[in-house]
Amino acid sequence: MWRNNLPIPPACLVKKGNNFTLPAVYSSRWKQPTRIKYKKYHPKGSWEIRTVLANSYGAGNQAVYDSKGYILTGGYSAGSADCRQADSIVMTIAKFGQGGHIKEDVEPFDLALGLDNGYGTNVQRYLSVRPTIVPASAKANVLDSF
Repeated sequence: MWRNNLPIPPACLVKKGNNFTLPAVYSSRWKQPTRIKYKKYHPKGSWEIRTVLANSYGAGNQAVYDSKGYILTGGYSAGSADCRQADSIVMTIAKFGQGGHIKEDVEPFDLALGLDNGYGTNVQRYLSVRPTIVPASAKANVLDSF
């Protein structure tokens, strides 16, 4: 399955001034946190991290955090497994054929959102095959729900 061997993100980020950073033990598998750019996809999320490298299927992982640096554990603002690694679109297309992150993850989400005219049954179906991956130590943190 394409979701196999995706790394588990940290339960929380480390505050550094007005920003956040990764706990040191996660820095080899995860990129440093960035502010959420596209609120359409994670409306109540504040920060995100993404995996550095895709797994053997070309998949990656994304974790989304609230304004205090705690991972979102569910709801539609939370992160999700990506069928195709988001930051290596060119490499993914070259290695796996026609589908990159935009075609395999973003366009299907946009279609589901449009069919629902918002967050509804089709978005839930989309997210059911791209689950939020969280560490067992994470406390429930859901900012929105269906």
